[in-house]
Parts: sequence; C-alpha cells; structure tokens
Amino acid sequence: MKFLRLFTTFLAVAAWGLVSAGTITVTSPAQGSAANPTPVKGSTSINFNITGGITEVTVNVRIFRLDTNTLYRTLNPVKVTPDTQGRVSGSTTMTFSKGIDPEIPYRVEVRATELSRPDNTYNADQNIFIKPDLTAPKLLQFNPLPNSFVKGVVTIRVRISEENLKDWRVQVNNADLPNGDGTTVDALGRFTVTWDTSGEQFDGPKTVTVRVRDTADNEVTQNIPVTIDRVKPVISILTPQDNATFSSGSTITVVVDVRDFSSSSVAVTGVDVVVRNTAGAFVMRVARTSFSAANATTARWTGRIRWVSGQLPPTFRIHVTAIDKAGNVATPQVVTARIGS
Repeated sequence: MKFLRLFTTFLAVAAWGLVSAGTITVTSPAQGSAANPTPVKGSTSINFNITGGITEVTVNVRIFRLDTNTLYRTLNPVKVTPDTQGRVSGSTTMTFSKGIDPEIPYRVEVRATELSRPDNTYNADQNIFIKPDLTAPKLLQFNPLPNSFVKGVVTIRVRISEENLKDWRVQVNNADLPNGDGTTVDALGRFTVTWDTSGEQFDGPKTVTVRVRDTADNEVTQNIPVTIDRVKPVISILTPQDNATFSSGSTITVVVDVRDFSSSSVAVTGVDVVVRNTAGAFVMRVARTSFSAANATTARWTGRIRWVSGQLPPTFRIHVTAIDKAGNVATPQVVTARIGS
C-alpha cells in the first residue's frame, strides 16, 4: 500500500512536469510597474529566454493602454525552436511613433505556447509596464557660446529640459573633464562644469561637447567650438604720430592697430579711444568710422576728431585701451598732439 502511494505521487509529479515544463522570461525592457513604468525609446526590442521547450514555440505580444485598459496593438507572432536542452532566446520589436502614439503608460503582455504540443504549457503571461519617451532632451541654454574666445578657468553652464534624466557629460576635444559628468541637475534644470585651460599647452581651437541622455536612451549632443586665447593684445597708434601738430579747423584722423591671437579675437567694443587734456581729464571720445581686419592677426580701428572751436585744448593726448574677447587686456598707448596757431 505504501509503495502504491509513492508510485502515485511519482506519476503525479511526472505528469506535472510534462504539463507545465516551459518557462518564458522577459529580459528586457526592464520590469516596470503600473505606478512606475519603464521609459522606452520609439523602437524597443523585447528580448526573452525560454527554457523547457520541446517543439517550436510561438511568442505573442499584445500592448494595452493603461488609461483605458484596452488592447492597443498586437505584434506579429515570433516563432523560435528550442535546442536539445529545451533552451532558446529570441526578440521582437515594438515601435512607437512621435505624434501618432500617445506617450502614456502601457502594459505589454508576453505569452508563449507550443501549437504542436499544447500539453507543454508555459508559466503565466509576462507583463511589463512601459511608457514611451519619444522626445530627446532639450538644451535650453549653454555657455560659452559657439566661437567664443576663452582663457583661465572657464565655467561651462548648461540648462536642460528633461523629465527622465539618465546622465550628462561634458568633454573637451573628446577628453573628459574633472567632475565632467553627472546624473542630476538643480531645480531649474542646470548643471555646471569648470575647465581649467592652464592645463592646455597651446592656444587655439577646441571643441566643448555637451551630451545629455534620458532613461529611454534618447540623446542630444551639442558641440561648442571655442578658441583658447591667452595672448595679450598689442596696440599701435599709426596716426597721429606722437607730438604731431595740427592747424585750427583740421579734422584729425586716428588709426589704431590691435594685434592679437587673430583679427577676430578683438571686438570693436573692446577698443576705446578718447581725448584727454594734459592733466588727464576727459575731453571727448573719438568717433569711430571703421573697424576691419588689417591682416590675419590684426584689427584696424579708424576714427576722426572733427574740429569744434574751443573744444580741444592747445595740447591734448589721445589715449587708446583694448581688451580682447577672452578678457586679455592690452597695455594702454598714448600720443600727444597740439593745435598750432
């Protein structure tokens, strides 16, 4: 009698093994929950592993909207054949299109069956909760601006818009910066990285690259060309010559060359030309008439002083200062001029 009970138990266990031998496990996307669905890109692979298979396995995938709990889409069945040990892996792709498919939570139902061996049943349907994220992060603001001239410690400031931030990274010429990556931003979506240009051996063009990814692996990259400029501008007053004398009623032409890293590294607003008396008091600002490149490394500033009776003292000085776009300051230059009788 005891033997009969053991034999019956063995048959039941064996029968259960035949009836429920197959197992399907979804390996990606990650298992989310209805309250916290996993963000996915527009085109996302559903990858699965099967064990305990006997014959060809059909995997069916259905997608349901969570807001209405209704069937939204059915994917084409995937058929895979297990190896001699009953194992096989496979995948299918679900695609969501921006502007067509709502970016709302969905439930993805994955079911495995063997049509030729219905007795080899599989574990319960696998349910994955997802939310399509079809929008790449947005860069709202960044500094330095493209084609800037920089020196010293450069503060790279970035402001982004992204609800599902995964990470960000800042590089210069494809090289990482100290503390140049992170996974968080402040309440306004900002992060800051400093770049010490003193570690750069040579002045010249560099590319700052800002990359931001969201948890669905949407990515945005911004390349910012900048130029390291540690060259101090050099001012040359071409006219008038020092101690030049002008007759009453003359229009005085002032020509100034500013040599720097390049002719474009000096802004017109960075050159200031003024007239002062011999005590240093301000008399007037010289009116600019043109500003252009004299050669590859020199910008030429041209202006004039129109005669106004009684405005210029008998002896006066023309003072020129200059600062380039990187903030390098030139040594000021001064020439003295006189009004003759």
